[in-house]
Amino acid sequence: MINTLFKNDTPARGFFPNFCPTEFDDGRQAAHKDIVNGDIYDIKAAIESFDYDPPDSPRQRGYLYQLKRTGR
Repeated sequence: MINTLFKNDTPARGFFPNFCPTEFDDGRQAAHKDIVNGDIYDIKAAIESFDYDPPDSPRQRGYLYQLKRTGR
């Protein structure tokens, strides 16, 4: 059974039945990962790159949102 809980009430094998990521959240998580890994070292330049090519999907809007949130 996939969603059987262990004795400490944590979901089995990383299955979280109430966790439904959206494309926006996927973009936020991707930006956070890129920043933490050092793939983006100039957040201001990364944000400005969206001035020339505006986000056209929820994932890109989430990515930009996280960049702006981190760059405060």
